[in-house]
Amino acid sequence: MDKIPLPTGLAGRGARFWSAMTDTYTFRDDELELLIEVCRMLTFLADMEAATKGAPLIVKGSTGQAKVNPLIQEIRVQRLALGSLLRQLKVPDPMNATRQPSARTKHATRAAKGRWGNGQTG
Repeated sequence: MDKIPLPTGLAGRGARFWSAMTDTYTFRDDELELLIEVCRMLTFLADMEAATKGAPLIVKGSTGQAKVNPLIQEIRVQRLALGSLLRQLKVPDPMNATRQPSARTKHATRAAKGRWGNGQTG
């Protein structure tokens, strides 16, 4: 199968996850749309996390009260949404996508590929 080009706007974690997934699996069109959203979210999360570097954890609210930095709250919400998308797509945790798989994982992957034809869908 031909390599699927990287969608525009993806960088860093999102681009790495796209490459790891499209190099490993074949996706239906509807699954590709979900994968694109996952990768965009990973790129967006990385940008938000970078924006929090050096930012205060607690900020002043509209009436001067102390409150958690809204960006930190948004990161939490986006991570929950990412988990939901990944469950729909049924792919591995993106934080582990670039790590070397364990021997047990490699064995399980080989077994699954043997059973299900290279782990491909559609």
